[in-house]
Amino acid sequence: DAYPFDYLGDVSKKEDGNPQLVKRATQYITQARDAGKPFCLVVASHDGHGPYTTGDPSQYDAATLPLEKDKIDTPAYRREFQQHLAEVTNLDALLGDLRAVLKQEELADNTLVVFCSEQGNAFPFAKWTCFNDGLASGVVVAMPGKIPAGSSSKQLTWIADIAPTLLEAAGGEASAEDFDGKSQWQNWTGADQPVHDYAYGAFTNCNIIDNRDRVFPIRSIRDTQYTLLWSPRAEETITSNTTLTQALQWIQTPDMNGKANPAASWVRKALRTESPEAIELMHRLHNRPEWALYDRQADPEELNNLIDDPQHAAKAEELKEALNAWLSRWDDADPVATERGFVKQR
Repeated sequence: DAYPFDYLGDVSKKEDGNPQLVKRATQYITQARDAGKPFCLVVASHDGHGPYTTGDPSQYDAATLPLEKDKIDTPAYRREFQQHLAEVTNLDALLGDLRAVLKQEELADNTLVVFCSEQGNAFPFAKWTCFNDGLASGVVVAMPGKIPAGSSSKQLTWIADIAPTLLEAAGGEASAEDFDGKSQWQNWTGADQPVHDYAYGAFTNCNIIDNRDRVFPIRSIRDTQYTLLWSPRAEETITSNTTLTQALQWIQTPDMNGKANPAASWVRKALRTESPEAIELMHRLHNRPEWALYDRQADPEELNNLIDDPQHAAKAEELKEALNAWLSRWDDADPVATERGFVKQR
């Protein structure tokens, strides 16, 4: 490896891994401090990723949790959402414990802390999609005396920007030849300058869990306000993972019995209540238009497709051209062909 890592070991998902993670981090940080060496430590928690096994769900009342407009209200969904929030809270506690270690070792004032969430939760219209809840990651950074406390940046940021940002923060210079991303250090330290015009996204369901041959690529592009989604196989039924597979089975066989995951519970409620809103969301689980344009400021749940709105025609064309240029650059102008290649290579 060009940049080999020292691996400190994994922890079990079956129990709270925070104590072990803090113990190992403390040992590593103390060794670096005693040796007078700088360090870069990555602590990767399982919390927030299913199955939900840690944290204290009783901190949240499942019955009163506020739900977004693109969710169908079912007990199964509320129960798992409650458990998910418990794990997120446990993850927050881990971050606090790690920062306490830095303070204890008298390194807090000279250490850059970067927290990055996963790309959305595992519920419908989030992870496994190119909707905002499936691509956006929460990033929190802290460094006393360098990063203004309580500040925020609204500029487009890629996860690929983190590495060159760390390099600049440490006094280095990130060249375009060495990194896909660009340094955001100026924005982290108080500026408000555009670094990217667009951010890009991609979804593949190839070789994922229960799928070895279905091909349903999605590509996306966004600016600070709008997102354009392209689903070149829109005529097909999307089943991106085991969750949507079970939901589709319940649509095809409405009298099925058994424990339903959140998506399948949505199907059951939509079919039983015949609510137009629920039926529409159920249909959306497995059916996407070829092109979709969403105004995330006016429509944060991305429910109102503006692709055929004449007032947004210029924006749609702008984003289509930019997306096509990006995909062509990476030999992905035909995403279906790209992903069929993945299937052949497995």
